[in-house]
Amino acid sequence: MRRDLSRIGGGGKRVDKIMTEVTRLLEIAMTTDDEVLMRSAVRHALSIAEKTGLRVPRRYSLYICRGCRSVMRASTGVRVRTRVERGGKLVIRCGVCGRIKRVPIG
Repeated sequence: MRRDLSRIGGGGKRVDKIMTEVTRLLEIAMTTDDEVLMRSAVRHALSIAEKTGLRVPRRYSLYICRGCRSVMRASTGVRVRTRVERGGKLVIRCGVCGRIKRVPIG
């Protein structure tokens, strides 16, 4: 459920500040090599987005596993396949927990 933050003091400015913070945390998670910092940044960014009812930007949500909340990278053993049936899908398997994410393409 998405909250209407326009009524809360500040309106659009508040939403912009929240999205800036979520984006900053996810950018830290994507670029760091420290596993603890990465998991902490992802967990904090997702909790902020969830509490305020905002969506995580698409370019970041594709790389975050919903099962273990880790960043899916090649170094963690992520497997990526493409499926052509029914319009095509990108099938991504997390290297940490094994959860499968299917993303429609085309």
